[in-house]
This record gives sequence, structure tokens and C-alpha cells, in this order.
Amino acid sequence: MLITSNELFLLSELEKKYISSIADITDISTNTTGNKKFIEMDFNSLHFDKVPAFYSDSYENKESSSADTLIYSHHNDSLYLIEFKEGWPRHKDKTDSNSDIRLKCYDSISKLCLFWVNILGKSRKEFFDLKINYCLITRPKNGNFHPSAVNALNSTKQAFQLKMLENTFVDQTRILVTPNSIYKLLSRITGVSDIAYVQSDGSKLTVFNIEE
Repeated sequence: MLITSNELFLLSELEKKYISSIADITDISTNTTGNKKFIEMDFNSLHFDKVPAFYSDSYENKESSSADTLIYSHHNDSLYLIEFKEGWPRHKDKTDSNSDIRLKCYDSISKLCLFWVNILGKSRKEFFDLKINYCLITRPKNGNFHPSAVNALNSTKQAFQLKMLENTFVDQTRILVTPNSIYKLLSRITGVSDIAYVQSDGSKLTVFNIEE
């Protein structure tokens, strides 16, 4: 008998209930403001930002913020909350957007927990045993792909203070800014190798170095 993990069960139930919110990564990652594509790949996933939060089985909040998508990885039996930012995140007034990026993680976890408890009837304790990671996929600030700058992002998570989310709300956090690192993660958790990274000028990268 095939045993389904709780991580896969949660995503499967969400997709059943919100089948109309399933879209491909190409659309999910597109910057709707400027209609600028970011990632092109033939893979459908839940457009999690369109899923409401359930305060009870009869009341849902459609105004909550959350990560763009939720993907289950057979590679390590984990869920990945992924936020796509076609440009380096910042407020309209150009101040730092640390709180906005973290808020999407907070709201995403709350939304998942409410669905788990209020809709699926599972225990809160079981929910916090789930393996969930949070990834921000964006372009580098000022186009800086220098290895030292990239390494600093994930060694400290100081860019958006994501380190404070680890082992509290999620297991791990990552900030991915290079085409190679983005390809490596997405291809691993989706099983899709045919991926195009759309650069700011509209040109596409389709060959990657996964050893990065």
C-alpha cells in the first residue's frame, strides 16, 4: 500500500479544492505590472497567492498575502513556498522591503495551518511537523552577480532578515538570484529540466551550470 506523506496530502487537498488556481510557472512568475516574464517552464503548480485563508469552514479571507506558489518535492518529501520577484524587491517609496518579504512567509504558513486544521480536521501539532521551506527567487540588486555578494545573501539572509524564519516558521530559507541557482532548485523540485531564464532585456538563457 502506497503511503502518502502529510506534505503531499496537504498540497493534493489544496489543489483539489482550488483546481481553478492551478497555473504554469511561466504565468505565476510573470511580473503582471510590466508583463515581464521571468521563468519559462512547462510545469503547473498552485498559484498560492490566489488561495484564500480559512478562518473556519464557512468564512474565508481573500485579502491575505502569501507566497506565489507551493510545490511538493519528491526529492526530499518537502513543501516549497516560492515567492517570485522579477525585480529586486523594494517598497514604492524605495525603502527596504524586509517586512513585506517576511510577511508573505508568515501569511503563507498561517494560511496552510488554517486549511490543515479547519478544513482537513488535522491537529496543529501535526502541522508544525511538516517539512516546509521558503524561497525568494529574484534578480540581484543592481545586477550584481559577483560570487561574494551572492554568497553573502544565503550565508546570513540579512537582505530580508529571513534567517529569523528558520526553525521557527519554516525549516529553511533561501534567496536565489543567479540563473544557475534558480535552475538548480526548480529542476530538482519539479523534475523539469527544460527551463528558460528570461533576462531583463528579454533574452533567454537555456543552458545552465548546475555545479554553481
